[in-house]
Amino acid sequence: MITLRSVQLKNFLSHEDTTIDFKDNSKLLIDGKSGSGKSAIVDAIVWCFYGRARADNKSLIKYGKKMASVTVFTGGGKKYKITRTITDKKHDVVITDDETHELVKTKGLREANEYIEKEILHSSYALFVNSVVYPQGGSENFLQQTAAKKKDMIMEIVNAGSYEDYHTKIKRQIQIREIDMKVHEGRMVSARDNLKEYEEAARKKDVLEKEVIDLDNKIYVIKDAIKCCREKLNEYDRKTARGKDIVDILKEKERHVLSVQGNLAYLKKRLTTLESINYDFLRGKIEELEETLAEMNEEEKKVSAQHAWSYKMLVLLREKPNEIDFNSLIEQQKQELEEANNCAVEMCQEIGRLCPLAEFHKLEGIKSKEDHIAWYEGKKMAQKNALDEYNQKVVALGEEPQYSPSLILELNKKIKELEKHELEYIKKEENEKEIIQIRKQVKELGGDVTLTSAEINQLEKEREMIIKDVSTSYTVIEQLAVKEEELIAEEEILSHKNYLLFMAKDAEKRIIDLKKTISDLTKSRDVLTEEINNLELLKGAFGQGGIKALIIDYVIPRLEDKINNILGQLSGFTVKLDTQKSGVGENVILEGLFITIVNEEGEELDYNNYSGGEKLKIEVAITEALAELQKASFRILDELFIGLDDESIENFSTVLSSLQGRFNQLICISHLRTIKDMFHEVITVVKPYGTSKIYEEKTENIITVS
Repeated sequence: MITLRSVQLKNFLSHEDTTIDFKDNSKLLIDGKSGSGKSAIVDAIVWCFYGRARADNKSLIKYGKKMASVTVFTGGGKKYKITRTITDKKHDVVITDDETHELVKTKGLREANEYIEKEILHSSYALFVNSVVYPQGGSENFLQQTAAKKKDMIMEIVNAGSYEDYHTKIKRQIQIREIDMKVHEGRMVSARDNLKEYEEAARKKDVLEKEVIDLDNKIYVIKDAIKCCREKLNEYDRKTARGKDIVDILKEKERHVLSVQGNLAYLKKRLTTLESINYDFLRGKIEELEETLAEMNEEEKKVSAQHAWSYKMLVLLREKPNEIDFNSLIEQQKQELEEANNCAVEMCQEIGRLCPLAEFHKLEGIKSKEDHIAWYEGKKMAQKNALDEYNQKVVALGEEPQYSPSLILELNKKIKELEKHELEYIKKEENEKEIIQIRKQVKELGGDVTLTSAEINQLEKEREMIIKDVSTSYTVIEQLAVKEEELIAEEEILSHKNYLLFMAKDAEKRIIDLKKTISDLTKSRDVLTEEINNLELLKGAFGQGGIKALIIDYVIPRLEDKINNILGQLSGFTVKLDTQKSGVGENVILEGLFITIVNEEGEELDYNNYSGGEKLKIEVAITEALAELQKASFRILDELFIGLDDESIENFSTVLSSLQGRFNQLICISHLRTIKDMFHEVITVVKPYGTSKIYEEKTENIITVS
């Protein structure tokens, strides 16, 4: 049974940072002035669980803040931490296993809300605000719901929703088995049809076995005839191959004869050439060659003498002194000397006579010119002596030797021609040996031609005999073709008969398998039929007239008793609950939960006919009866008693006392002194400067729990 351990509010409505811890057995009164933020605590708990509140989500954020969050820690079994957060743009909820500190994995806000509702609270929002938390100004009042919705809420309390799941699953299982039944019936029809075909095929087995044996014998005879034809053709093929070999051999022999005859012609021609050589003529040419070589030797000496003279003359030309016109240079120096002698010396004004420095320069110039003239005279004499010496060497070298290039060319040409004759004469001994060898080869080749010609004649005769024998092979080929066609036809027939025989034998095996298959399918069909019948019974059990109807019939009277027990403590009214009601029209029955109020006079009046205080008593009685059926171990009442008179309040205090014994945790908000006096554990909510805070009377201090 779920309990509350703690609740934390951050910027939620008027609360900035508020935390309230709950004891396992807590009977807590939340006190405070109107508008101090008491109901905001109840709204926070409901909003954290379901994401729903009296105001729009964005309006839940404290003024001036950007984000609000509420965290609730649950107990009474598995412990959870649920934190719901809202901003201007995002709404999120995080669920944590508070024992393992692992996040509960959900996909999106919707799935997280479903997890809280089904796995933690086991209650829808409508049921929760009508049985666990009774918020101030609740818009989801049980009595304002439709009859069908009221009945659904009762079914939710007893977990009847799972029966709908069972009903759906059973229907699905019936559909699956009905499909399987159709598949089985189809397979049985197919198996029976196949059985007829196989039985028909199996009856032909004996006839087919005899036909196959006859065909095997006939094919054996045909194959033997084909074998004889092929042996003959193989012999013809060997002779044909021999004939082709003979043709190749003949061609080779003929080429050999032609080659030998060519060699004979060449050797005979060569023999004629060698025997016609005139060696006396060649000896005369050799003597002429010796004379020509001697003449050529003399000419080569003249060439050598001319080359030696040219070399010496070249050396003399390199040693020849340069000729310089020293006479002109000497004459130019003499003229400059005369000009220097005739040059007057200026008078010096300071000393009154010829300037000594000028006289000195004049004498130096005259001496320099005289020295130059003497130097050129010496060079002139040295040049004359060198030229005289050079001319004497040229005279001593003598005239240039002469030779005839054309004569040398003519002699070279003549020598080359004569050397050929000399070479030919030198080969005289070799030629004589070659003549003997050629005569021997001519004799041998002549014998080879005679022998090869005889072999060619023998091969021609053998070839003619082969052609004559092979010409008869066409008849054998025709016979072979006929037999092979006959064999193909018979083998095709045999193949078909073998196939039919195989199918007949296979049919016998398949008949056994099919009979077993039909038997198995029949058993499976019977099992499926039984399962479908059983599932139909279960479907009815979980349907409208089944277990749910039994549960409703069990729960409704007890709920009615609980309501009337509580209502009897508050007033003289009673409540009557029905699950069916006659509708408009004949035989029209409406399904749902219909509530009828019976006053003290026994009159059945509609709920809306009663005053506000009377309605409140009825609501309180129904709500507390529903709460007794719930799985939560805590109860929250927010200003539930407004509108009751003093006597009714006194009566309700008795009901409240019983509530304190039935629930581990009871949390109440009330301004009524009678109700307040029933609680010893009190917290007070105050709102200084627009922010709600918790005031604990024990310490008489205002604290903000963070």
